[in-house]
Amino acid sequence: MYYKDDRNFTDKMHKKYAIPFIYNKLKWKEQNIEDKLNEYQDIFSAIDYEFLDEKDCKILVQERFRKSNYSEFNDFTIRYERPENEEVLEQKSEFYKMKRYLRTCKSEFYLVYAFEPPYFNDTLKKFVIVDLKKLFKHIDDKEICILDGNENITDKCKMKIKVQKNRDKSSTFVSFDVNELISLFDDVIKQQIGFCGE
Repeated sequence: MYYKDDRNFTDKMHKKYAIPFIYNKLKWKEQNIEDKLNEYQDIFSAIDYEFLDEKDCKILVQERFRKSNYSEFNDFTIRYERPENEEVLEQKSEFYKMKRYLRTCKSEFYLVYAFEPPYFNDTLKKFVIVDLKKLFKHIDDKEICILDGNENITDKCKMKIKVQKNRDKSSTFVSFDVNELISLFDDVIKQQIGFCGE
């Protein structure tokens, strides 16, 4: 999908499902962001939405919805690279945007990864909230190893993640199994529904 189509789908799912079934229950209040700033944050920092929690602390979110026909999968994916992109600066994708932004980010930063329900008026049955600071800390500490050909695997590595190509070969991605993450690290998954056989 092109950026605008992808963004329109995300915004539609956000309003229909994420707000009532995730954020309202967490008591996170969405903050209005100017459209141009929102697009800039999405493209360059992988931030889709901003919230305030009950203590008025800022929370940053990247939100990803997948079609219902993918709901049998128990992982979440993050786009890694777009090697065929003519713009060199855009070859590094969401993974690198998150990693770069987290170096200076003082706010909580989460990935909300959900699957569209099979029926439009159904409730949200499968989603996971990933603490990106904790995830990337385990990556930086070499406890999670990204296998991209440049890895330096040590004895600390508990989880190996292979870089995979999309079917159309336009980009690569990394896939994290939610159940494996929960079994190895108790701090990465803030909340999940539907991934562990409920």
